[in-house]
Amino acid sequence: FQMFSLQLPFVPFLLFSLLSLFHFGSTTKQVVSIRQVHPNVSPLNGGIQVYITGTGFSDTVQAEFSTQPNKLFFSVTFVVNTDQTMTASFLAPSSNQTLSNFGSWVRIVDTGAYSGAVAFYWEDPIVISSVVATASGSRTQYAVKGTGFYDGILCASPVHTPVAATVKSATELTCYLSGGTVSELILIQKSGASVSFSLVPPTTTTTTTT
Repeated sequence: FQMFSLQLPFVPFLLFSLLSLFHFGSTTKQVVSIRQVHPNVSPLNGGIQVYITGTGFSDTVQAEFSTQPNKLFFSVTFVVNTDQTMTASFLAPSSNQTLSNFGSWVRIVDTGAYSGAVAFYWEDPIVISSVVATASGSRTQYAVKGTGFYDGILCASPVHTPVAATVKSATELTCYLSGGTVSELILIQKSGASVSFSLVPPTTTTTTTT
């Protein structure tokens, strides 16, 4: 009798566990997903309309941007597409380079269900005003001056894969590429946008009169 009395309290617990398994297993959890974000980059002052296409959400969908976490933005427009995906648009908030360096993403939420975060960037176009190339051992150093520089910019050329730039300030950075001077230096931003600077002197045409 003593062994049976010790086991008896576990019977209700076992029954509750089995009932809970059947109950929770039968519920359907809403799944929200993002398939495309266009455009995936905003100027630092924001204000552009961003279109997010995905599944599992309705016209009550909201967006959360990494530069303003825990703040939800209501959609501006909402449509159901012919393939049964949905597209909602949102106005991108403003940012600054420090915030966007910390994290760059957007996600959506509808009735408490969140999608995964998708890359979204805040950046203004960078400008190259001058490049000075100097031999440095087996590499060439490129001292670049311009505007809009920030940590995360990559350096490349028509014959080099991208490498990280050394950013000194918003107006100066340095690139190191192997080999001799290249014909064109390319800077690539986080969003994939790029700008190039030709290092080939312009050809001059001499006209001879007789």
